[in-house]
Amino acid sequence: LDKESVAVVARLDGERQQLKQEMERHKEQVEKHNQAMATSTSQHEAEKERLRKEAEAHRLRMEEEKKATVAAAELIAAQKQQLALELEAQRLRAAQEKQAVATV
Repeated sequence: LDKESVAVVARLDGERQQLKQEMERHKEQVEKHNQAMATSTSQHEAEKERLRKEAEAHRLRMEEEKKATVAAAELIAAQKQQLALELEAQRLRAAQEKQAVATV
C-alpha cells in the first residue's frame, strides 16, 4: 500500500474506534436510563399500592364510625322511649294517687 492508502486506512480505523467508543457510551447511558425508569416505575407502583391500602383503611374506618353512629342513635332513641314510658308511668301513678285521695 502507498502512503496515502495507509493514511486513509489509519484515519478510517481511528474513526471506527471513535464510533465504537461513542456507541459504548451511548449504550451505557441507555442502560442507566432504563435502570432509572425501572426504579421510578417500581417506586410509583409502591406509592400507588400504599395509597390504595391507605384509602381502604380509611374506608373501613368510615364504615366503623357509621356503624357506631347508628348504634349511638339507636341507643339514644331507646333511652328516650324508656324515659317517655317512665314519665307516663309516673303520670298514671300520680293520677291513681289523686283518685285514691279523692275517694277517701
